[in-house]
Amino acid sequence: MPGFGVYPSALSPFGLGTPIPATAPPTGEAGVRYINPATGDYEQDPVTRQLAQMPTTRQRVLLAVMTLRTSMSAHREFGIRMPRKMGTFFESEAIQSARAALRHLTDTDQVIRIDSITVERGLASRARIVIAFTDLTTGNPDKVAV
Repeated sequence: MPGFGVYPSALSPFGLGTPIPATAPPTGEAGVRYINPATGDYEQDPVTRQLAQMPTTRQRVLLAVMTLRTSMSAHREFGIRMPRKMGTFFESEAIQSARAALRHLTDTDQVIRIDSITVERGLASRARIVIAFTDLTTGNPDKVAV
């Protein structure tokens, strides 16, 4: 009888042996996919081997300050418009740009309260914006650095 290997056709499944059981689904509060602020990629949880999770409000803040304004064709006003040059007023311009990018979360939806925004200058014309905010849906303080 023709078949695969030593078994005739339809008498044995392909790949004999004991199957490896799947990992258990993550427990606890389900959030949204974790976005790495440095790379912009989703990350995998090393313990559960599932996609890592983060609070919804933190992801919304990250997306607002990581997206460059006018880069999204569906909503051209979404995102941040960073200053073009790192001159003497760079810090204040970056803070105002971050506040403008988060306006829909502070004024329209009212899900966050901005506690502080700091700008740190780095080497080779790089800067980091640190936004400390309070999630008004849970009352928990949180921080995002991009």
